[in-house]
Order: sequence, then C-alpha cells, then structure tokens
Amino acid sequence: MRSWTARLGLAAAMGTLALLVVLVAVWFLGEAAYLQLQTGMEPAAAAAVVGGGGVVLAAIFGWIGWMCLHPPRAAATPATVPAPPPSTGSVVNDIALELGKYAAQRVETATRSHPYTTVGAALAAGLAVGAIPELRKLLTDLIKP
Repeated sequence: MRSWTARLGLAAAMGTLALLVVLVAVWFLGEAAYLQLQTGMEPAAAAAVVGGGGVVLAAIFGWIGWMCLHPPRAAATPATVPAPPPSTGSVVNDIALELGKYAAQRVETATRSHPYTTVGAALAAGLAVGAIPELRKLLTDLIKP
C-alpha cells in the first residue's frame, strides 16, 4: 500500500470504526450507570442523572476541542524604545562586543534553520573532545586565563 490516498482512506476508515466502537462502549456505560442508579431511585431520576452526566461530559469535550482550535493569544507587549548599545569605554572592546553579538545572531539563525545539522555537529564535536585527550587539553588551555 504505497499510495498516499490509499493510506489516507484506510486511516479514515479505521478512525471511523474506532469512533463507532467508542460510541457503543459509552452507550453501554451509560446503560450500566442507569441500571445501577435505577435500583436506588426512580427510573426517571436515574435517567436524568445519567443524561446530565453525558451532557456535562460532552460540554467538557467541546470546550477541549474549542481550546485546541483557538489557542490562547499572547498578551500584547508594549512598545519600548530600544536601549543604546552598551559601551565599555574602549573602542576596541565595543567593536569586540558588536562582533560577538553579530556572531551569536548568526549562530542562532543557523541553529533555527538547520536544527539537525547543528545537533549532529555538536555531537561530533563532543565525541572528538571526549575521545582525544590532546584536543581536550588544548581547549582547556585556551579557555583558562
């Protein structure tokens, strides 16, 4: 069964069949609740209790479905004036700060556009650093002041 439409049709048929089985099971559950309640109260009152429970359950399912179709909206954020770029007092340090910010934006963009490549590269780098003690020592010496 390689055809996409055939798989879709089979999935729809199985979903419909599952829905029918669930409906019959819920029907029998309601009947069982009615018969259990009927022994201790009037038949009309037992039917009202079971029917009310069904209506409440349907309302809960409807509310969940509505929430799935209408996700909560994020609160609007007030407009803010952008803060001036931080200054360290040194032109060289300010340039380094701007270059670092630019590099971080590039890494973030690359990570968001190619997440699997980024994960693969991180795993390969971790494996290399973990497996080669000389590389680990070199990187440790570069990081330490």
